[in-house]
Parts: sequence; C-alpha cells; structure tokens
Amino acid sequence: MEAPQLDASTDSAPTDAAPLDAPSAAIPPLHVFAETIVDGATDVVLGGVSATIDTTNLTINGATSRYFVRQAPYAILFVDALAVQVPLTIIGTAPLIVVARDRITIDSNIDLHAIGATPGPGAQTSGAGAGGPGASFLVPQVNERESSGGGGGSYGSLGGPGGTSDPTRIPAGASGARYGGRATDPLFGGSPGGPGGFADSGGGGGGGGGALQLSSARSIRVSATINAGGGGGSGTFDVGRVMNDSWSASGRFQQGRPGARRRRCS
Repeated sequence: MEAPQLDASTDSAPTDAAPLDAPSAAIPPLHVFAETIVDGATDVVLGGVSATIDTTNLTINGATSRYFVRQAPYAILFVDALAVQVPLTIIGTAPLIVVARDRITIDSNIDLHAIGATPGPGAQTSGAGAGGPGASFLVPQVNERESSGGGGGSYGSLGGPGGTSDPTRIPAGASGARYGGRATDPLFGGSPGGPGGFADSGGGGGGGGGALQLSSARSIRVSATINAGGGGGSGTFDVGRVMNDSWSASGRFQQGRPGARRRRCS
C-alpha cells in the first residue's frame, strides 16, 4: 500500500495481507528497479552515540556494504530490519531510499536538512522550484538603496514570498513552483531560495532540504523527529511504501522554513 509523499497517511491494509511472521515484498518499493534489489540483507541497528549515512560514498559510519548500492540518481540501502536508536545524520548528494523486508523503527532523530546554502542530500540546486530573486531600488533623495528578499524554494507546497517594505516599488521575490506531489514522481529534495535583491552584496538563497524514502514490507514506526528542512527551500520526507502491514508515527516531520524575509541581502 502506498503512503503519499509529504504526509504520514497510508491506505488501509489489504484483507489478504501476508501473516506478520512472513513479510512479503511482492509489491516492489517505489523508485527501485527489480534488477537493483539485493537479497539476503541483514538487520541494521544504529546504536552507540551517533551515526552517519553518506549517500555519495555509500557508507554507514564510514563502512561500505554490499547491500548499499547506487541506482542513479538514488542511494539505496537494503536491510532486513532497520532500527535508528541514536541521532542519525544523512549527508551526501543523492536521495536516500531504505528498503526493509521487516520493520523500520525510528526512535531517535534523523537529520538531512540544508545548512545555509549547502543543500541536503538529494536536493535540487536549480529549476522551476527555486525561489525568485528579490529586487532593489535606489532612493535618490537619501542615496539609500532598499532591497527585498528572495522567495522561498518550493516542493510539495509553495515556499514563502520574500519580504519587502514596499511591494509596489520593491517587489518581493516569488516562491518557486510546486513539484513532486505525486507518489510516483521522482524522489527529489527541496529547492533553493532566491537571492536577495541587492546585486553587490545580496545574500544567496538557502539550500533545499534533503530527500528520504522509507519502504517496509511490514511496518514503519517513527517516534522521533525527521528534519528535512531547507535553509530557504522546502524539504521532503517520503514514507515511500508500507507494503504489508502498518504505519505509525508519534514524532515530527520538519520539511522546510518560510521564504526569505526583507533585506535578506545582508
């Protein structure tokens, strides 16, 4: 059964679902080709103090795995079960897809947000979702330049408009166009915010948030925060597919920040 992008809802379980002691992967995960699937994956338990998954180098805490593979443009991690018990940071340039034959349990925070202008893993760096630039106006009487902020990047929802003190003279940067609202759309992260209006020293827009898809043949439980926010772009968290049993969440999903505000050109 599908769980649409950007929310935590799922369709009801089919009446002929496999018993809990025999999870079924008959329904393939979203975005994963049949020829990419690697059988025999083991449990991945992220414990200790903290953990890092790198989608560029395909490593978990610096170690490679034959079950962590590339299917462009994605990094795909196959597991039997996944347990996140310590804070997890996801870095790199590719969206992360986790495919589990058994349960996925998230008991500690996952972070894949943008840091300033540096995008999260799998974020867009340009395109229609990017926020528009702010404007600038020279006030000749006082020889002072006033500028508006760039618009916020978009994803499944619109980014916020840039701030301005005078919408007529100094129009704010517009938000980017929405995309990625359907479960079958490619898995991408958020888009960057637009730059501030002052050409000489206008600040660049923040990077878009990262992209994460969790797919399980049995169940997904989230009792922590998944932060895919952007520094000006909107992020994505995609519970890609609970293929057999159940989905539950008692944590939070952070998907972005408002668009730029006035004088973002500092």
